[in-house]
Amino acid sequence: MHRKVEKRSDGSTHSEIEKTHVYDPGSGETTDHEKTVVDSKSNDSGGRTITRVTREHDAPGSANDHKTHTKEKIEKDANGNVVNREKSE
Repeated sequence: MHRKVEKRSDGSTHSEIEKTHVYDPGSGETTDHEKTVVDSKSNDSGGRTITRVTREHDAPGSANDHKTHTKEKIEKDANGNVVNREKSE
């Protein structure tokens, strides 16, 4: 696992998390990759707006080869309560 967190002078943060999973299902070694990018910044209501993008890739050529791209946007008010949540795949 590899993690990189960046705090900016305007109070926003940017973080990237990369994971690699290597396993052997019996037919040879397989590697899956996952990367998550999270951006957080202040919004007009005094809370935070968080944007999370996740990308997963199975090993190419595997029997259940699939790719997943998920984008999620969460808006919170000054008290930390979720005001709006949008999720798309």
